[in-house]
Amino acid sequence: MEMKRLKSDLVKQGFDRFIDPGQVKDLLQQQLPSFSDGRLIITSCTRGYTKYKTYENPLSYGKSTLSICYYLHITDFVTKKSGKQLLYAKVYLENHSQIEFEKIKTCSFVVPQYGEPFVSLPECDMIVWAFPNDPVLSHLPKCADPEKVKPYFPYDHLPSGLNGPEDILKVDAEAVHYRPENRCTTRYHLQWGLKDGPEKITLFGKTFKDDQGKALFSRSDALFRKTQCDPDSFLIAQPLDYNEQIKTVWQAGLDGKPLAELIDKMNYQHLIKTVAKGLAVFHKSGLHSPTQITMTEHLIEIKKKIAKLIRAFPQFSEPLQRIDRRLAKDSTIFSPVSDTIIHADFSVQQLLVCGDKIACFDFDEFAMGDPTQDVANFIVDCHFRSFAPDFVPLIISTFVHAYEHKAGFSIPMNGLNWYVQVLFVTKVYRFYLQQRPRLEDEIKAILTQAQEKIFLGEQME
Repeated sequence: MEMKRLKSDLVKQGFDRFIDPGQVKDLLQQQLPSFSDGRLIITSCTRGYTKYKTYENPLSYGKSTLSICYYLHITDFVTKKSGKQLLYAKVYLENHSQIEFEKIKTCSFVVPQYGEPFVSLPECDMIVWAFPNDPVLSHLPKCADPEKVKPYFPYDHLPSGLNGPEDILKVDAEAVHYRPENRCTTRYHLQWGLKDGPEKITLFGKTFKDDQGKALFSRSDALFRKTQCDPDSFLIAQPLDYNEQIKTVWQAGLDGKPLAELIDKMNYQHLIKTVAKGLAVFHKSGLHSPTQITMTEHLIEIKKKIAKLIRAFPQFSEPLQRIDRRLAKDSTIFSPVSDTIIHADFSVQQLLVCGDKIACFDFDEFAMGDPTQDVANFIVDCHFRSFAPDFVPLIISTFVHAYEHKAGFSIPMNGLNWYVQVLFVTKVYRFYLQQRPRLEDEIKAILTQAQEKIFLGEQME
């Protein structure tokens, strides 16, 4: 156990300096070839996607990696012009970056706005890719370039007059969610037409590393058709097409405002009831997925996460072990609700208010499972939004009661609390991987919440 803890500490020490944006800003300024001469100045650096890959076996210490995105603001000292550049960095240990660099250095890349497409920094044991270059998503540059993407738009499903690349006056492309080596969601603003002034339309493209987008398009299209049959359904962005060449699902844009920004104590009952009804209708839609999420899988995964958290934070071993024992015990005394289609990542941030409808996004994780999981996911997520502490119980109570009324059954409270605990621990683990500021304070607060029971009081009228 001590050997494992030592190795875990060594891994953390090897990656620590790449977590602090201030240190990274100076490091990149000094190490990147196009920046070290002082012409390109990094004026600010913020950290985005962060993921550790570590191993329980101490002998595999050297295989550990840190994958991380940095968002840079850059000023050209000569032209005085400023811009942005996204970098994806992969940090290795024991000089493994040189081995990996030899495998990819002959690959073709595109020139980014600033600096080199990709570069090896041996002194840091790091490889850096400048977006849209990606070690796995080789087709991403076509999707990110406003000119190169034009031939791939779903013209057969776009308005009359927008029939091909020649009809487009302008394209703005912005990556809104990038998960390196996996997928990228891009928002496109298109302008076309001249007769009565330019027409405008917004599209979203979800680009994947493989062909999983094909199945996603099929499921999303079936869901979209289902939502037309029930007025209580979520509003779903219409899936337009799937392009195999760039492995991209095309969806229509929706105009609305995030639920989290609009909700307050005056309007929450209507909005939350609408959300709850939409989720219940989705669960009762009869849709299917080849993926299934079971309680056994949850237990296996949460045990792995708890073990890693205990190694990283031995000071929290007691509450983590207590939760681990309780989850194992309680899993034997309640029966999950019959499997339905579930969102599997249902949260406040997935919801948009569009007039009198609630739009729901990101059905990438479609699966079959206990619908209580989605209810619990929403409850846990509410604790991490900017809602006042006394407001969260009102939202939760209203949500659960409205869901039960529309779904036609009562949620088993022991099952709901079980999933809530699992998701709170999952949140702790995610924060650990992201190395969030004041991490230990956050972990302590979350573990306290994880051990509390959900209480559904009366709704405030």
